[in-house]
Amino acid sequence: MGIFKSIFGICNSPKLNETLWHYENNVITIEESVFNDQNAAGVYMKGQGLLKPVLLYRGDDDALHAVQSVCPHAKRKIDPIPGSGKLRCCSLMHSTFDYNGKKLSGPAHGDLTIYPISQQNGQIQIAIG
Repeated sequence: MGIFKSIFGICNSPKLNETLWHYENNVITIEESVFNDQNAAGVYMKGQGLLKPVLLYRGDDDALHAVQSVCPHAKRKIDPIPGSGKLRCCSLMHSTFDYNGKKLSGPAHGDLTIYPISQQNGQIQIAIG
């Protein structure tokens, strides 16, 4: 991540087009085919009534994970760090977290909120709240 991206809090994970996911009754639903190798590093969802952005990513453990994409310190979005088993705040301070949301380093004042994921009938569902 470059210094300018850090200054402006710009992450590598792109925003997933709102036409490709649905949020209703505290559940985000995405077709599995949308989350493919092209965006497997991570995508975030924002809008449709979500109070805070959500990051969906495939970890180094090859499992899908979902996390509230807001750092407890700088309120910047979160990105996975490929090959490390960690997540990082997209700010100059780069607080880091493990896949369970536990703070590992940096000035963050707590852990991340992790959301449960289920997969069935060709859909990924993320339970929010």
